[in-house]
Amino acid sequence: MDPLLAADGVLLALAWSGAPVAGQVRRVLDALPAVTNPTARSLSLYCVGEAWASSDPAAAVDVLTEAVGIAERAGCTLVVSVATTALMALVSRSGASTDSDLARLSSTVRALVSAGNHNLLVTLLRNLSSLLSSRRQHAAALELLAALEVAAGQRPSWGAEAEAMRSVEAAALTGLDVGQARAARLLGQARSLTDAAREAVRALTGPDAATD
Repeated sequence: MDPLLAADGVLLALAWSGAPVAGQVRRVLDALPAVTNPTARSLSLYCVGEAWASSDPAAAVDVLTEAVGIAERAGCTLVVSVATTALMALVSRSGASTDSDLARLSSTVRALVSAGNHNLLVTLLRNLSSLLSSRRQHAAALELLAALEVAAGQRPSWGAEAEAMRSVEAAALTGLDVGQARAARLLGQARSLTDAAREAVRALTGPDAATD
């Protein structure tokens, strides 16, 4: 199992640096049939999903969904959380969320809040702003961005994530009038990270989840 964990680490490093990943993906997938430990299997599938996120989003969604399922059955909260965060990033960018996605999202937010894992929660919420925007819930999206700016200002966003957040803000400022935008910002700025997470989930899954 140790060689597989090492291969996982190399794969993530390549994926996050933008380097070619095909060869390392193949090494990880070739090693998986001999591994019976569910936590190790789910972790490797998560790494493959991260590697495919840009080049083959549909395949990434499939493998991340499988990773989450295995980790949930094994009771591995950490892999459930990281794989769900990656999965929600892809779903948020596409806007094609299902009831199952939203239920998993709600459960993961609760788990991260309970565990006090603010770094992973920030990443998940940044991606959720895109999902809110894709559903034209512009006020909720701007509230979330404002809360993140205050609560996570020391954890700067970068790359595709930062570009997506700029797009969310631009769409919100186009979809809302000046007064609505100002009110949304003030609401968000007054929220803690935990409150912002709860409000974002409520906006997506609650009775008022209809688009603006």
